[in-house]
Amino acid sequence: MRSIIIPAIKSLTVTNRYPDKSLNEGVITVGSNDKYKYYSYLFFDISSIPCNVIISNAELVLFKVDKFYNDNSKKISISPLREDFSTYTTYNNAPDYDHCTTINFYPLTSKVSVTVNITTIISSWVKNKSNNKGIKLYEKSKDGIINFGSVKSDDDYLLPFIRVTYQHYLVPCTRGNYGHYVSPCIRGNCGHNPRKKCIKNDCNKKCVKICKEELVDILIKICKEICRQNCNPQTDATARQVRVTGTVAPLSIYLIIINLKVTRAGSGHKDNYYVCDKYDNHLNNDSLSIDKTYNIAIIPKVQHFDTENVTLYGSYKGTISILWTKKHNRNTCIKCVFSL
Repeated sequence: MRSIIIPAIKSLTVTNRYPDKSLNEGVITVGSNDKYKYYSYLFFDISSIPCNVIISNAELVLFKVDKFYNDNSKKISISPLREDFSTYTTYNNAPDYDHCTTINFYPLTSKVSVTVNITTIISSWVKNKSNNKGIKLYEKSKDGIINFGSVKSDDDYLLPFIRVTYQHYLVPCTRGNYGHYVSPCIRGNCGHNPRKKCIKNDCNKKCVKICKEELVDILIKICKEICRQNCNPQTDATARQVRVTGTVAPLSIYLIIINLKVTRAGSGHKDNYYVCDKYDNHLNNDSLSIDKTYNIAIIPKVQHFDTENVTLYGSYKGTISILWTKKHNRNTCIKCVFSL
């Protein structure tokens, strides 16, 4: 495998505070407050990555310039752009992005950098480099603002970059044709030395692995295309939102399970839908405030006279535990409000 580091060559921030201009400064800003939203864009030239490779891993590395503490309640999202951006990009003419490809990360840590796995995005760009328009960094809820180093930073150590690990495609060796090859069998080296015996089983295993990875990539692409055409929920599904609020004690980890039970009016059959989460506050000496909303899809959709019951199970990693139950009728937006 080979590894390569590619620094960003373009960065930009837009905000509805200045809707007709962009911010091209030493930092990029992401987040929102009560009044203003901030989105940022990054572009990387990936022409140095060969076309005939498989991306094993790709990570985006961002360097923070503020807020060095642990709080995993703040979430920032990354999506690939569908349109190019430039210094003339503003909040009012912001480029479109792929709403169906979203990678989330939690930037509020005590570390100076944040590393985000963006292998799916880089893999799609390598397969079709014309799709590389850059990425958008944004957050949907109003959780505050955070700044990262940009291309314009005076400090070279704050420059965003991606770290990509890849390997070349392998083509299995063919008997009687060792001297003609596209990519030689690595262990057998059949293309480099026709007299060396090809380890056929090893070649076959590698080829099967590649075929499997290619098939997964194709299926992901098909699913994204379907989602792009119809990102709305299925007509045969009911969407419910469960809001969880509360406080996690210092130096602790709290686990929850949300159980949404639907009792079908016609048959009396009970369908159960679950969501699990972990609130990690074991490195923080202060209490951690929780206010998260979970989306639960009910398939098949809720019918008239069906009843819903939401139950929240929670416990600290240890001996403390809590059980909370509340019933709602079918037309109510389900909300859980509890204190830990």
